[in-house]
Amino acid sequence: MASNVADLMLDGDPATQLLQEIFTFDITLAKIRCRECGSAFGLGALALVGDSQEARVRCSNCESDLIRASRTREGLLLELSGTRHLHF
Repeated sequence: MASNVADLMLDGDPATQLLQEIFTFDITLAKIRCRECGSAFGLGALALVGDSQEARVRCSNCESDLIRASRTREGLLLELSGTRHLHF
């Protein structure tokens, strides 16, 4: 595990590829609303942390996880529990 969150920030490589496998359209154009604080953002403007096995999108306002995608033995798992809605 990285000791610093900045070490996990990605330019759009492994974690983005994981999300692109789930969403066949350009997911970065979607609008997302945080369940915790109600803030809305363009998904492409939010912090994406992780690697090719797990990716998390975090709210810029309250830092809660909005989306978590992970690769399992059975396939891909997508969790949207921190999201009020995703508009695309």
